[in-house]
Amino acid sequence: MPDDNPELHDRATRKYQRLVEGMSASLRDRGTPEPAATLAPQVALACYRTGRRMAGLDPAALPGAVDAAFEQLTESTR
Repeated sequence: MPDDNPELHDRATRKYQRLVEGMSASLRDRGTPEPAATLAPQVALACYRTGRRMAGLDPAALPGAVDAAFEQLTESTR
């Protein structure tokens, strides 16, 4: 697991940052206004990472866990 290895953790963090930057750029290119173009990819990444922790070692549980993280977020903002 990346969290157990500092080098893998650092590499994963940089990979996620590049992914978020790419999504933000793509949203801006499609006309998404700020701050949504910056915030949306960060929220998506947070829900993915939370879902990954919730799913543990079961890859089949990941989609449902990510959905549950998004649901928890949307419920808390109502």
